[in-house]
Amino acid sequence: MTEQTELAGWLYPEEAPEAKQEVIEMDRIVDGEIGPEPTAQFIESVNRYGVLASIVVREEKEGNRKVYRIIDGRRRYRAAKAVGLDRLKANVYPPGMEFAAAMTVITNNLRSNNPAAEVEAIMELLQGGAGAREIARATGLSIGTVNKRLRLLDLPKPLFDGLRDGKIAVSTAEAATRLPVPYQKELVRKFKKEKKLVGSDVKEVRTVQIGKSAEQLGGLLPEVERPWASEVEVGLRELRKLIPEGETDLLDLIGEAIEVSGQK
Repeated sequence: MTEQTELAGWLYPEEAPEAKQEVIEMDRIVDGEIGPEPTAQFIESVNRYGVLASIVVREEKEGNRKVYRIIDGRRRYRAAKAVGLDRLKANVYPPGMEFAAAMTVITNNLRSNNPAAEVEAIMELLQGGAGAREIARATGLSIGTVNKRLRLLDLPKPLFDGLRDGKIAVSTAEAATRLPVPYQKELVRKFKKEKKLVGSDVKEVRTVQIGKSAEQLGGLLPEVERPWASEVEVGLRELRKLIPEGETDLLDLIGEAIEVSGQK
């Protein structure tokens, strides 16, 4: 039993279907926006030798027409389309979102991570009735990672698109999800201007916005002293020492609280 089959069987072990091997017409294959583009070298290889490995698809209906949605092999499909092939070998799974969505996450997780594709597949699993623990067990992702991927849905569309297109790293996108909406809007402006976004940009925007907020508050209450602030800051720093390194969301939240308490 392969690792993929074993993991997928954890989600719905009695419902994991067998794939049929078919040759399907290109115009019946549904691609989608998320996924890697083939390199020029890969396209040349497909042009010379054809597509050697079958793609994996899920059978669906569009009106009265049978179509096949790609689960795995989008790069092979796009290369085949680029060189003008009219048919592809495929492993075809029957209709049903749970197994196919799990396969999408598994194949991305075991090869080259595509967080945006993982988000899309995790949403399908949730809509199909799976819980976070079932998804984590089936895909090999931790529950924490599943929840982090779902929070990416809260990103403004330009930032999510940047994540999907590989212009924003997943760590940067996850950091952006922890910022208030006004901060995220500033990140969108920065991303549109520079066509990229990195972790230091998120820290910079957060620092600048916190400074502005503190300055505005100071202007409203110039005479108000905060004798408690230094004690709170010390307490927060001690609290941070007790939290495991893996609890990044909580550590970041406490870090922001320390920054705010330290503003004069």
